[in-house]
Amino acid sequence: MGLWVIRVQKRHKMPRMKKLMRNRMKLRKEAKPGSSPA
Repeated sequence: MGLWVIRVQKRHKMPRMKKLMRNRMKLRKEAKPGSSPA
């Protein structure tokens, strides 16, 4: 997960990606709460 965080920070000039990731997390949480390995 460390690499993932670094990647996100390196692409900080991409607000679209951040929004997408947040949306995905929200969707996943709403779809299957507590079902993700992360």
